[in-house]
Amino acid sequence: MSHFGRNSRAQRVEILQTDFGNTGGAYRLAMLSADLTVVAAATSTAGHIAAFRNASTTLTTVVDAIRVKLWTTVLPTALQQISLGLVMARAYTVAHTGGAAATVTTNNGKLRTSHATLADIGLLCGTTGALTAGTHTLDAQNFANSGIYVMAAGAAAHSATPLELTYAPAPGVGKIILAKNEGIVVVNNILMGTAGKYNISVEVDFHVVDLKSSYQQ
Repeated sequence: MSHFGRNSRAQRVEILQTDFGNTGGAYRLAMLSADLTVVAAATSTAGHIAAFRNASTTLTTVVDAIRVKLWTTVLPTALQQISLGLVMARAYTVAHTGGAAATVTTNNGKLRTSHATLADIGLLCGTTGALTAGTHTLDAQNFANSGIYVMAAGAAAHSATPLELTYAPAPGVGKIILAKNEGIVVVNNILMGTAGKYNISVEVDFHVVDLKSSYQQ
């Protein structure tokens, strides 16, 4: 017969977030682009590849993690530096357009079936090009960046390692909390070179709480 002491039992305990309020829950959304080509360097209105937005009047969004990956599907004609960044969008009153939107109806995105269906919270990703900017104010400073070099077509060798850009704070480190009309935009930091084609994936782990709930870091 097997016996488990106090230490053994402790190893089997997982702490879960349960205080979502009446209309909240835990979620994960993921999007995949097609071949992105010649995306402009980021400005306030250009070079936006993906966007996550809280437009809800009743929910606060707590972002647990964001993971972005980029890989080359067609090599450029010259050595190319690729760099992506994450930037906060404030006063986000009109959504980005273009690309494709994550499906958030019924049970899509839920980490538990009983959690509320997502409303007014969405993820948009470019397909073959950048998104068209909406109405928002971006911070002047990215809060995360990553980059790689991609060898030119015909080069003797090139790296197949994808670019990875991750925001995942360690336990005890503050998470991003999005109030109504705030969001996070994935931006292209450097003009993409001629002929190169790239795919990206974007994954966002988050939970939402209703405005009657309190949240402490």
